[in-house]
Amino acid sequence: MPAVEAGSLLLEISSLLSLGEEELVKIANLAGETRALLVTGPSLAVVEGPLGPLILSLGIGSLVFHPKVELPLDGYLVLRRREWIDGCYVESVSDPVTLGSPHRRRSGVIIAVDPRDPAAMLINGLHIDVELSSSVLEGEIVKATLEGEPVLGIREGRYVIHVLGGEAYKRLSYITRLLGGCRGGLQ
Repeated sequence: MPAVEAGSLLLEISSLLSLGEEELVKIANLAGETRALLVTGPSLAVVEGPLGPLILSLGIGSLVFHPKVELPLDGYLVLRRREWIDGCYVESVSDPVTLGSPHRRRSGVIIAVDPRDPAAMLINGLHIDVELSSSVLEGEIVKATLEGEPVLGIREGRYVIHVLGGEAYKRLSYITRLLGGCRGGLQ
């Protein structure tokens, strides 16, 4: 659990998910270039609020940047004090494997099979109606499912995304890009 200094800049996951896919890729690339901290487990931090200090629960997928990084968007918060945050430093950005054809339409609620996996937890409980790849790679470890079918897995140290578009794909594309470059690697 790394410590981050007072004055660090926080982009909360709720703000990040309101961005388009292209903007998310830019933020992910900036995180890799500046060694931002990716929040991988819920953490509490004191931020500067409009009326003074505010205790905030940081969601999985939030990013904490060094105070001197110039962020290309508004809406960030500033940490008031040094904080210990459950996360990993993004040292590079790596693209996940995205499976394509064959596919079929599925709907339901995504269930995280591995509650320790940040990517699986970011989509856990998400209700979707989406195209899902029916391919499964040999040796793939499934991390999240939809109606018993894989949505997310890991194979040979890389995330494998089975969702073909929609909100789940947007979230997975964002966070797996960052997790693939985190110090410590994938589990």
